[in-house]
Amino acid sequence: MGVPCPRPVLVIQSGLALAARHHALPSPAGIIWTAITAIVMFALAAGKASTGKALGISFQSRCASSLAAAGDRP
Repeated sequence: MGVPCPRPVLVIQSGLALAARHHALPSPAGIIWTAITAIVMFALAAGKASTGKALGISFQSRCASSLAAAGDRP
């Protein structure tokens, strides 16, 4: 059993924010959070690449299998 899909909530919430013309204000906490998130994502991508390389899986075959798997979803 998987996690419920949050798409309807995101669509409604983003639609309301766009309709209200809401603009987020910059804050030091938000900038720091975004920087930390970017660093973690790049580290995870590097780890995934090195794991794939160690297993002998090329980038092209990973992309092809990801695209094929995405096509199987409803």
